[in-house]
Amino acid sequence: MLRKIKRHIQKLNSNNIVEIPTTRQLQIQIEGVNNTVKIYNDKFKGSIQIFGDNNTFILHDGYDAKLNVSIGVSKERRTNNCHISIGKDLYCGSATIVIGEDNFIMHIGNDCMFSENIDIYGTDGHTITGKNGNILNIGQSIYIGDHVWVGKDVKINKNTSIPANSVIGWSSVVTKKFTSPNVTIAGNPAKIVKTDVLWHRTFPNLYKK
Repeated sequence: MLRKIKRHIQKLNSNNIVEIPTTRQLQIQIEGVNNTVKIYNDKFKGSIQIFGDNNTFILHDGYDAKLNVSIGVSKERRTNNCHISIGKDLYCGSATIVIGEDNFIMHIGNDCMFSENIDIYGTDGHTITGKNGNILNIGQSIYIGDHVWVGKDVKINKNTSIPANSVIGWSSVVTKKFTSPNVTIAGNPAKIVKTDVLWHRTFPNLYKK
C-alpha cells in the first residue's frame, strides 16, 4: 500500500503527514514542512498542492468529489498556517480551491452538494491598499454551513459565509457574509432572492411521488 501511495506524492518528507486512499486519480505535491493531508473519501479525484508550512487539509468520507486544491501558489509564493476542513457526504462535480493568505481558515460543512466549475478563492492574488498604505483586501476565512447546494459556475470569494440549508444559484458570485439559513442566494454580486427554502438530493419528478 505504501508503495502505491508514494507514486502519487511528490516532495514528501518525514515532517509532513499524509493519509490518503490508494487511488490512481489523486495527485499530491508538498513543498514545505509540518503539513497534514488526511483524505477519508476513497472516491476523491483531483489534486492537492501545498507550498508552505504548518498547513492542514482534511476531507471526510462522502460521495464522488473532484477537487483541485492549492495552498500557496509556488515556491516563491508560499502560504503558511492554513486550515481547510470539508465535512462528511460532500458531492462535488468539480471545484477549484485556492488559498493564498497566511492563517486562512476554510470550513465546508456536512451533506453539501456542489455542481461543476466552482471556484473558491481565499485570496485576490495582489494587494489593494488605502492611501495610508494599510492593506484592504487580506483574506481570512470562508465558511460554508451544513447542507448547502452550490450551483454550476459559482464563484465564492474570500471573507464570505454561506449559512446552512441554503442554495447558491447558477453563475452567482458570492462576495460577502450571509447569516440567515434556508435561503436562496443568487446574482453578481449575490444577494438573497428567496427565504424559507429547503432542498433535497432527489430529482423533483421522483420527490413528488
